[in-house]
Amino acid sequence: MIGQLWSALAAIGSGLILMAVAAGADPRVAIPLIIAAAAELAWGVLTMRAGRVIAPRTALIACGIVLAAATALLFTRTIGLVPFVALLTLHWITAVFAALRLRRGSRRSSPAPRSGAFVLTLTVQAMLVAAITTPALAQTEPGASAVPHGTLHDGHH
Repeated sequence: MIGQLWSALAAIGSGLILMAVAAGADPRVAIPLIIAAAAELAWGVLTMRAGRVIAPRTALIACGIVLAAATALLFTRTIGLVPFVALLTLHWITAVFAALRLRRGSRRSSPAPRSGAFVLTLTVQAMLVAAITTPALAQTEPGASAVPHGTLHDGHH
């Protein structure tokens, strides 16, 4: 269960990156990115709610498609290297746990984790996904135009 939640967090992080890339992209590129981002966000929430990787075969295919599209966007300079590497990392996490779910199937369920270990592990996973996602968001066009924290806005505090 703990690994499946990590893949859900990774999908949510990559969905946010795709949304940010779409916000700074040409509309012909932005619309498919928004659709992919919405699908990733929905899949992440549904996986987290189910406590297991849902539709693992579809998740593996989607990871491959998004990574192929991100590679094309990298070469057309629509996406920077940092967001690309973040998408690669987050989709790798999702793909690994989807493949494990496919391999294991429904023949064996893992025991419920202890609550303290579960909370600690989930917190660490969320921090890792945030550490991957945040710099990637900063390297998108909307992130580059954001006003840094702690600076004055038009002379006001």
